[in-house]
Amino acid sequence: MSHQKCQTLPPWLWVWLTLYVYSLPILIKHWQEYYDLFSISMRAPYLGIKTHFPYLLSLINVPRLIPSIVLFLGTLTVIAPQLRKYHLEKKYYLTEDYTRIPAILEIEEFLKKYAPDIIIKANFIRFRDESTFIYPLGYRKTAIAIPSKFIKSWRADRAGTEAVLLHEIGHYRNGDALILGTGSLFEITVKYSLTIVVFLYIIPLTLVTADQNIILFYDNLASLFSTLHIMKDTGTPNSELLIYFVIQVKFIIFTRGSYLLLVMLPERIMDLVFLLFLTLSTFIIPIIGIWCEELNADRFMLMSKRNDLETSLKTLEKLEDEKSLKSWLLSQVSHPPKALRHWMALHSCEKKSLLSFIFFFPLAYIIQLLILLIQALSSYTISYLTGYLNMQEILEKLLNDLVTAMNRMSPYWLFFAILLLLWPLIAVYWVKFISGSSETYNWENYRGYFFSSIVLIVISIFCYTL
Repeated sequence: MSHQKCQTLPPWLWVWLTLYVYSLPILIKHWQEYYDLFSISMRAPYLGIKTHFPYLLSLINVPRLIPSIVLFLGTLTVIAPQLRKYHLEKKYYLTEDYTRIPAILEIEEFLKKYAPDIIIKANFIRFRDESTFIYPLGYRKTAIAIPSKFIKSWRADRAGTEAVLLHEIGHYRNGDALILGTGSLFEITVKYSLTIVVFLYIIPLTLVTADQNIILFYDNLASLFSTLHIMKDTGTPNSELLIYFVIQVKFIIFTRGSYLLLVMLPERIMDLVFLLFLTLSTFIIPIIGIWCEELNADRFMLMSKRNDLETSLKTLEKLEDEKSLKSWLLSQVSHPPKALRHWMALHSCEKKSLLSFIFFFPLAYIIQLLILLIQALSSYTISYLTGYLNMQEILEKLLNDLVTAMNRMSPYWLFFAILLLLWPLIAVYWVKFISGSSETYNWENYRGYFFSSIVLIVISIFCYTL
């Protein structure tokens, strides 16, 4: 296997990470611009904001920063792979000093054929899971964890477990162990970011809104009792005082209730929509990057078992098997949709599968652009509801936002085009750098890469000239 043609496709997640690191100075500047949002809690009494929870006012603004901060923290998993190694080996009691039973010796021989530099770690007594996984030992050293139930699967379904190993080797060859998989902080933060954002927005908002309205209600009641006291001193009959009291209480409840339902509630709903789309726009590109890495690993498995497509498809079914709704929802972040995955597998030897993979990641930037436009529209809708903008101004702003965003995307399209144009040359060195495997250049699909590059160059020029 050491001198076969290189089948690795562009590692789009690593491409995204490279661009993300490049854009960090802009991101840090963005964080600085949001600093004033946190200081409002210190200035709440001076702004006339009555609440017993001034510090929660700043927490309400935290979700606007959480998506980018969470994503930044997640990428730090690449910097310290030893921490992840220590955590996983302690959790699963993984060691190289495992019992050399016949099945594990056969697995060792199989792995030497496809990934000679990968290190096996196991514990057949305490590590009883069914799923095997890879994890980093360092920047260029990777281990594969073998649980006891996987050994049983090796005996019961040799072809299926080989396919699982080939899928993991596919991840290993693309350098995914550093950023994805079990124990990956990046994958964890991506999965739970939306939950964190909603949690940190709704709870503080509910507490502050309820507190403000209770305070205002008591202030209105105090003012009302003061007025009743004056009316009583002027000789107003008690029956009239009672009628006045009931009318005023109804008025207070009606006006505050109307304001909450007709003004505050729509504004808060639009704020929440804005935050949801902000989160989606932040994570859609890395999520699709993760999907691409899964598809890339699938492709290596399929190319290595060309004569056994049925087994590969069954293996994909097992990899996608989730036992609960929660795990299924979370898996949609770290794995592409089942229909897409199966379609790519069925057509893995056809050019349309290659072109779909090539354009899938650049397409994420168009999806992000649409999400950003919806996000901007939700923000402008709040201004429209409060009377700050009219419909014509909103349309003009949306058009300006679209043109600005497309101008900014022009260098990205050009970068993708150059990468694809050179990928058959780069791929060999990428695999060699990550896994140590020596493979030859693969020019079989170069027409697809060349065509994709031309399309992306045309798009780049179009965006630049807007």
